[in-house]
Amino acid sequence: MSTPPSNEEIVADVAADLRAMASLIEAHPELASSLRFALYEAEIIIAVGPVVGAQGARETLRMYIAAAREQGLRVSEYDSGQWGGVRIHFGHLTLRPFADKHLLGEVPAPPPPTYRPLLADEATGGGSDA
Repeated sequence: MSTPPSNEEIVADVAADLRAMASLIEAHPELASSLRFALYEAEIIIAVGPVVGAQGARETLRMYIAAAREQGLRVSEYDSGQWGGVRIHFGHLTLRPFADKHLLGEVPAPPPPTYRPLLADEATGGGSDA
C-alpha cells in the first residue's frame, strides 16, 4: 500500500498543472478570448457559450480539444443535461470549457413540404383532369 502524497507534493503537482495550463494558453492564444474562469473543487470552469455566441461555440470547443491533444493531454466529454463540452485533464486540475447544448447541436434539416392531395383542387372547384 502506497503512502498518500504529502501536502508539499500536492502543492508541487498543482503548480505544475497550472504551468501546463498556462503553456496550453500561450501556445494557443486564440483560446484566450473565451476564457472566463471559475474555480470549483479543483476544476477550472470556462463558459464558452456566453462569450462566443451561437455561431462559434462548437468551433471554440473544437479548438480546445485540438490544443489539448497537441499538448498530449487527456480529454473527456462533459454532459450535464443543459450544458455540454469537454474536460481537459492536467493531473490535479481540470479545465472544463462548455456551452449551452443548444449552441452545440447540429442544425436540423428542414422538414419536407407538406403533402397536398392531388385531387384537392377538384374538391374546391379549382381544376380537373378530365
